Amino acid sequence: MGRLSDEALGLDPTAHRVLPGSAEYVQMLKVRVAPEGIPDLEHKEDSMDALPPPDAVFAYVRAMFIDSLDENFPWYRLEVPHDGRMHNFLVGKRVFCAPGMAGRGTRGFVALDAAAASVRFVWLKDAWRTNYMFVAPEGDVLQELNNVSVPYVPTLICHGDIPGQETQTPTWWERKNPLPTPQPSTSPLVSPAQSIASSSRTLVNPRSLQSTKRSAYEMEEGASGNGREDCPLRCHKHYRIVVKEVAMKLVNFQDGHQLLSIIFNCVCAHSEAVLKANIMHRDISGGNILILPKAVVDPDDGSIDMRWTGLLVDWELSKPLKGEAGLPRPRQPERTVRDLAIHVRRRAEQPRQEIEISDELESFFHVTLYYAVRYLRSNCSDVGSFIEEYFDTYTVDNYTYKCGKVKSATMKFGALTTNLDDTPMKFGSNLDRFFSQTLRWFKAHYAIEAFRRKQAAKPVEKAPISDSTQSRPVKRKVAGWGKYQLLPAPDEKTAQTDSQPESAPSAAQLEDAARLATHDAMIRALIEAMAVAEWPVDRVQGDNVPENYVPKNPVGPPRLPSAPANKRARAEALQHGPASSSLNFDCFSEPPRTPPRRGTII
Repeated sequence: MGRLSDEALGLDPTAHRVLPGSAEYVQMLKVRVAPEGIPDLEHKEDSMDALPPPDAVFAYVRAMFIDSLDENFPWYRLEVPHDGRMHNFLVGKRVFCAPGMAGRGTRGFVALDAAAASVRFVWLKDAWRTNYMFVAPEGDVLQELNNVSVPYVPTLICHGDIPGQETQTPTWWERKNPLPTPQPSTSPLVSPAQSIASSSRTLVNPRSLQSTKRSAYEMEEGASGNGREDCPLRCHKHYRIVVKEVAMKLVNFQDGHQLLSIIFNCVCAHSEAVLKANIMHRDISGGNILILPKAVVDPDDGSIDMRWTGLLVDWELSKPLKGEAGLPRPRQPERTVRDLAIHVRRRAEQPRQEIEISDELESFFHVTLYYAVRYLRSNCSDVGSFIEEYFDTYTVDNYTYKCGKVKSATMKFGALTTNLDDTPMKFGSNLDRFFSQTLRWFKAHYAIEAFRRKQAAKPVEKAPISDSTQSRPVKRKVAGWGKYQLLPAPDEKTAQTDSQPESAPSAAQLEDAARLATHDAMIRALIEAMAVAEWPVDRVQGDNVPENYVPKNPVGPPRLPSAPANKRARAEALQHGPASSSLNFDCFSEPPRTPPRRGTII
């Protein structure tokens, strides 16, 4: 240890301390105050006399940077490699830091562009990305989206891997756990010892055993980090990405109408990404939907308004739908469990089945419901209990994580109820219409899925396929949705369709389920829900979940008996159950951010 260099000991050579009294330290202090005569923009929704200058700074962004200048926390100049040179950004205390030891160590900063002619604040994300073939860095994905003008997504400035910083633990694990039978090398450049250590791994640098990659399918199937399917570790690279937009958290939305508008923007972004770039996001969650104030010109009367728009971020788990990287194979399993579609959680038995548009739309539904019930007025008397039972509770069956019974029942029966005597949940606004309409589609979707699974298991011929207190309602323009408001509206059925899987799906069920094959029906439902001149004041003060709320169910996953070690045995255990008595655990709250990888998310 005494002979190792600073870099070998873990020091990041691209992170330079900004010390008090230095020129960079003074530069960071100077931007705490807006230049004289050029005030910062207010971000609240209101009419404007003229478009703001392109280099204008929002007041909330400068405030976020000022809050990060904590003198009890080290400040840094971070380098980001891009296009053959290093870009420099000054940061203080991180705004976001992923909790816990497990994960990719993601941190987010409001950063100051050190080389910009005028003051420019940007968003810098520092993380350890998974390093595998067919898994593109997030910056490459954003560049594709920007090139085809996908709206409501971040604008890439620069990104790159930090040189010489990638995990070595998979290689050392394989050295510590050699294969029982040595595999002879077919190449004179690789020694037998290296052949044992590398197995099916592709060695980028055979001499040092440092840079390793595997295909995405091998990564997921083996759930390892580096070639050996029994290796529990993954290969990661230190990575930084910088985008133009510094946005606000979704929790800052002001009323239900604005919540629907933000979700609408992000559904439009997802639709454009699929249609223009053939890219699926695959990690729709409340943390990945942000609010970005934007000056918008009304095409009808030319008026200018400051509006809060949605921003769909964190495309690192996205997947192309075409090309070699888009082949039917799973990729990275660490997705946000709370907003995950039920269908996605059933993929352990069919790991090659891809995420579909219907799964992404269901995640948008769950995000909307979570923020509506938690921060808006409704007839739900115990919001903490509802959120726990609907979003946070899960079960474990034969080493497999499954979503809670309340969430499954809501999708199956198409009815949203409070946790009090099955009373229908009401928000006293057009949110009720949106939830009722979309739930009918999901009900038909899961009824058809249940029927198909039942038919596939049988060797027979398949059959053909309360009002809230209101005061001074919010007024907004019923316009500004671009080309989407011109979508033709199909004939909607208001009657609830039968969802029993014993009989073949009806024509109405097939029609309802087909609405989830594209984004159009969801976009239209959001527009119809927003198309009102007035909206009730439905945002509560603070949070519907009290600070002293105590979960009713045990927190965290249960301690499972030892699962089968090899992949084939694990797959058989997942499909048929272990040889011993069947394991079934009910009602656990707050699943881990990264559930067990080995085919256990369904």
